[in-house]
Formats: sequence, structure tokens, C-alpha cells
Amino acid sequence: GVVSSAVHHEFLEWSLAVLGLDDAFDIVTTSASSGFYKSRPEIYRVALAAMGALPDGSVHVGDSLRWDVGGAQKAGMKGAWLRNGSSGAAADRYAAHGPLPTPDLVLETLVGATPAILALLHEG
Repeated sequence: GVVSSAVHHEFLEWSLAVLGLDDAFDIVTTSASSGFYKSRPEIYRVALAAMGALPDGSVHVGDSLRWDVGGAQKAGMKGAWLRNGSSGAAADRYAAHGPLPTPDLVLETLVGATPAILALLHEG
């Protein structure tokens, strides 16, 4: 599934279709469709419920330590950080929100990431 802070759900669905990815995901949950941003665990809970999935058997992969990793972890999921060359320092500008979360997994790229993500799921 996709979890996105997109405020225009239809635009995200259109974007996925243009990229040829619309058939790759069963569920698309956006801020517009759920009423919550990724800073809130509720958006992840909405997506999990739509997929019939449990938090402790799910991993969210995202490029924001605070909003992706932190939000998913607050919902009881594992959080994998797609670093993309970032140090995470950009998220420090939100210091009022407290310390940055610690990701359960750090990925440099999605290429070849499946074994590491599956291992994270099976850690228990």
C-alpha cells in the first residue's frame, strides 16, 4: 500500500498511473482520504485496516525520519528510513517536536532492499 500526505487523493492516483505503478498497490491512503497527515499514527492505522494488516507485521518505508519513521512507529509498525544520501539533519528544524526517532532499518536505496525489509519483519 501507499501512505502519503497528499492533500489531493486523485492527483496521487493519477501520478501512480502515469508512472505505471497503479497496479502495484492495492491500497492508496492519503491525508485527503484519511483526514490525517503522516505525523499522526491514525493515517497508518487507516491504511493497515484497509489492507487487513496488523501493525506488528508491517513495515513502512519512507524518506522522513520524523514523519515516516516516527509516524509508523507510533502506530506500532516498524519504520525503515530511505536515506537517499540525507543525514536526517533537515528534520532537525522541527526541534520543537522532540528528538528524531531511531529507524528500525536504514536503506540507501530501494534496489535490492526486499531481503532486508523481510528480515526486519521476521525479527519478532
